[in-house]
Amino acid sequence: CTGLRYESQNNIHDHHDFAPRVAVAWAPGAKKNATSKTVIRAGWGMFYDRFDNGNVLNALRNNGYSQLNYLLTATNVPLSYYPNIPPASVLSAGLLSNQSITRIDPTVRAPYIMQAQIGVDRALPGRTTMSVNLINTRGVHSPITRDVNAPLPGTYIPGVSNGMLPFPGYGLINQYETTGVYKQTQAIVNMSTRASRRISLNGYYALGFAHGDTNGSPMNQYDLAEDYGRTRFDVRHRGYVGGTVNLPYGINAAPFVTMSS
Repeated sequence: CTGLRYESQNNIHDHHDFAPRVAVAWAPGAKKNATSKTVIRAGWGMFYDRFDNGNVLNALRNNGYSQLNYLLTATNVPLSYYPNIPPASVLSAGLLSNQSITRIDPTVRAPYIMQAQIGVDRALPGRTTMSVNLINTRGVHSPITRDVNAPLPGTYIPGVSNGMLPFPGYGLINQYETTGVYKQTQAIVNMSTRASRRISLNGYYALGFAHGDTNGSPMNQYDLAEDYGRTRFDVRHRGYVGGTVNLPYGINAAPFVTMSS
């Protein structure tokens, strides 16, 4: 089967989000009067995420006009002001601190993933079923926040120079971008069995690898590649074993064990 989905948001300039999808399934040995014990499935598709409305609201609030935001530290505020807040006239003149703003990158796009999967479902003896799936996922235009007014590379020298800013007269310029990437590969095995009328068991094991460059604020605001490494959701091993037991007097027990590393 095939499909095509189209998505669009009116709070960003990206309006060309087409998401094609295709999937096939094959049951070898199936006949008119007999079902196959094996089913092979494969598919590929694109799946979009929304650009968060909270980012849009933050950019509207902290645009330098609607709401003013100054970062004051002990090194740039004279003790004569403490514990009071410096007057607005002093702050707006940039005498103590330049204003920090938040903006959205004009080239921002809706994040999306491209996912390919192939799997085998098999009916085993003893009312047992097993499935094995391999999943490869690649994320494109992953969201990240970057300070585009960080000192230019090579211009910041501790104790000597605070560096040259791309936009003098401003403090932090936190820019929402969709310039990150991530890659993930998973192998998942699922099994379930009906041991008796009263007992059923199921479980899974997953082996995963995930790498990306959007884990928090970048170390180098001008080179995201330096942050490429294991992601927050890179859990190498995950597993689950559980089931249900029908006990006397209408009581059901559902013990389970989960594990991860």
